[in-house]
Amino acid sequence: MISRLLTAIVMAGLALTASAGTVYKWIDTKGQVHYTDRPPSAADARVIAVYEEHSGEAEPAADSPPGDEPPADAEGADDASPAAETPPTREQVAAVQQDVAKLRAERCKKAQDRYKSYVESQRLYRMKDGKREYLTEAELTAARANAKRDVDENCR
Repeated sequence: MISRLLTAIVMAGLALTASAGTVYKWIDTKGQVHYTDRPPSAADARVIAVYEEHSGEAEPAADSPPGDEPPADAEGADDASPAAETPPTREQVAAVQQDVAKLRAERCKKAQDRYKSYVESQRLYRMKDGKREYLTEAELTAARANAKRDVDENCR
């Protein structure tokens, strides 16, 4: 029971670190809000805010409207400089490196599986208004190229 709880906590921690990166918030012509890690390709999309991950804290980009800022910590900003902290031990550094290596391996495996699926599939589709919309041959080629790029980026 305790080992399952500990495993769940560790996995949740890994999931949080896996989400680091830029997040785009945009609204389509129907007024529906979307969040994505890639810039919206729709010509009618209006980007509301861009959030970038820096040292574990998400902050909106400078050109985003003030209403889209993430909430501030209840205790306020930490004035201590990073140099004032104690340096990590070798064990801590090794543990972090192991976690990063595990995460990279997981991302690589997922990217490889996705690419293999795209290459082996005769047809791919996306859901639009609750219905399947099959990709054209050009869109399928682009999706495969994007999947291959993801493999190259994640499996270095």
